[in-house]
Amino acid sequence: MFDAVSSRGKSQVGKPRPYPAVAQYQDIGEAFRLARIGADDIVAQQSRTPGGEWARERTYLETCERLWVRRRAFPDEYFRLPWFLVAYHAMLRILLSSPAYGQRTAWEGMDFKFFQKALFSLGVGSRLADVPATFGEFLDLPWTHGVGHHEGALERARGFVALVRALSEAALDCQRKVRLQFPLFSSFVSYARAERGLAQKLVTAIEGGNVGDVWWDQNSIAMGGALTETLREGIVSSERFVLIASKASAANRYVQLELRAALEMEKPIIIVCPGKEICLDWRSKLGELRAEERLAGSVHCSGDGVEPCGPPLVAALTRNRGERLAWLAGRPSSFWPD
Repeated sequence: MFDAVSSRGKSQVGKPRPYPAVAQYQDIGEAFRLARIGADDIVAQQSRTPGGEWARERTYLETCERLWVRRRAFPDEYFRLPWFLVAYHAMLRILLSSPAYGQRTAWEGMDFKFFQKALFSLGVGSRLADVPATFGEFLDLPWTHGVGHHEGALERARGFVALVRALSEAALDCQRKVRLQFPLFSSFVSYARAERGLAQKLVTAIEGGNVGDVWWDQNSIAMGGALTETLREGIVSSERFVLIASKASAANRYVQLELRAALEMEKPIIIVCPGKEICLDWRSKLGELRAEERLAGSVHCSGDGVEPCGPPLVAALTRNRGERLAWLAGRPSSFWPD
């Protein structure tokens, strides 16, 4: 994705020009198959020579060499090797974490730098030291089958490839590398013009270091008596509605229209209060929303400072384990390799 342009020039702004890392799944099934062979080889080699270095299986090395040569056909063939490596090492690690393979959780002795470089090529730029913890959280999701079950290992491996594909597309959209992580809930930020500075800081807090799709009206779109189609589509496509509940927004008819639309669409509401207490103008309405169990969280800011409320807002937009698995299951069928 990003490393493909080093010899092909720069964009007009002097930054590497990313290309879509199209998921080419013809090699992923082979990666899963070879990973099962590799897991068996690791266990056998460790039984013969405990603590010895793992000698990678010949067919795996030959496949890597073949796909490396095909990377010259840019961009159509360029990303086949990174996808193969991601799929192979994901399945290998999944298998080795199962009781059938002795739950080998240590990452030492394997060249996971290839795994990190493959992720990097696809737009996912986590440090190697961060990969085990994140992968452990992924394995800890409430999967349908146990990891020792054939379908359980396949379900997890497919899910990881789907996650990487979603992150790869997010990296392309935001024109920068993203960390290996689950995306936050997508959100729509509703605010009055007086709080534009706070809204911008909140969006920066959400997007900084996270994968978060945030919709906010940067240009204060002028409206008539109803929501524009663009704003309505923004609310429809968002999973959470973030309301900056200030005195100014309580008197703003556009904010009221956006909130009414969000309630009609049954969007969970997250309240941001610019102050230590809820604004009197919003107190009654927010009490009704709380009684109706429509609030998904509330955070408080001090003036227009975002530091006290940035982390709580990110926490309110973070999916729990069940929600992460549901998000994976909701990926389009094209995300899931055969």
